[in-house]
Amino acid sequence: MKLSYSQKSPIAAFFEQQGFVLLDGGLATELEKRGHSLHNNLWSASLLINNPQEIRNVHLSYLDAGADCITTATYQASIPGFVEAGISKKKAKSLMLKEVEISFEAREQYLDNIKNKNQSRIRPLIAVSIGPFGAYLADG
Repeated sequence: MKLSYSQKSPIAAFFEQQGFVLLDGGLATELEKRGHSLHNNLWSASLLINNPQEIRNVHLSYLDAGADCITTATYQASIPGFVEAGISKKKAKSLMLKEVEISFEAREQYLDNIKNKNQSRIRPLIAVSIGPFGAYLADG
C-alpha cells in the first residue's frame, strides 16, 4: 500500500490545501500584553501554577486569529525548575501534563465554536515546546 503525502505527516494537509502552516504568535509576549509578569525562572510556565485559564485564553485567541498550530507553554518548564520554585516533583509533572491538556481543550473548544457557526477547517496542530536543558538555568 502506497501512502499519500497527506498520510505521512499531519503538516502535509496544510501545505496541500493552503501552501503553508501558520504558527501561533509569541505566547509570552501575549501573556505579558495581558498584564502578566513573567519575570521569573519559569516564564510562561509560571501561569500553570495559578492562572492556567489565561494560557487557554491565549491559545484560543491564536486559533481564532487563524493559527494552524499552537505551542504549549512548556519551553521553560522542567522538574528542576518547578522544584526550585517550591513545587514538588509530582506536582511539576502534573503541571506539565496539564498544559498539554489545556492545549487540547483549547483546540476542541475552538473546533466546537466554529462548528456551531457552520464553519470547518483542518484540525489545528499542537506542538509541545521543549526547551534545552540550559533553558532551565534561566541565566540568559
